[in-house]
Amino acid sequence: MYPAFQFPLCPAIGDRLRRCSCKASRSRCLLSVDKLLVEISEKDKIEAVKSVVKAVGEYKYPWQEKLAKYRTELSKGVWGYWELGAWKPLGISARRRAQLRKEVLLAGADWPYDPERKEMKTKRKGHKVDRLAAEKRERTAELMEAMPQMLADYRKRIWERKMKAEEDAAKKAL
Repeated sequence: MYPAFQFPLCPAIGDRLRRCSCKASRSRCLLSVDKLLVEISEKDKIEAVKSVVKAVGEYKYPWQEKLAKYRTELSKGVWGYWELGAWKPLGISARRRAQLRKEVLLAGADWPYDPERKEMKTKRKGHKVDRLAAEKRERTAELMEAMPQMLADYRKRIWERKMKAEEDAAKKAL
């Protein structure tokens, strides 16, 4: 959408633009200029097109003024905020907030009012049964590598228990 112009584009169409009854021409938009270009001469058309191109090229969106106006509202959150136990929506609509954000980012400025993004959850793909079976096979392979040492420790514990039982039986017999 083109900005509304606050000045006549050129003397040839300025007066006609003011006299037109449609709502768009009262805001002096490019649509009205296109309608009027049909009625005027070629020289005036070229002059009018040049002035429109110059006006559009020089026009800067007033995002800085809007940002200054809504700075306190934007800092309260994205959707709203709690105040004295009641939820209060922002004073600026989500559409206007998004439009202002887009203008600021397109101008190359920083937009500090977005909430921090949370870390994304990594959802595993596939069936849980398959994943558990693979984990069990890995665990079994690790345990099988340690099996000779585990058997040696087990035999040693059994032998020590047997020897202790024999000693206790020998003490009771005395």
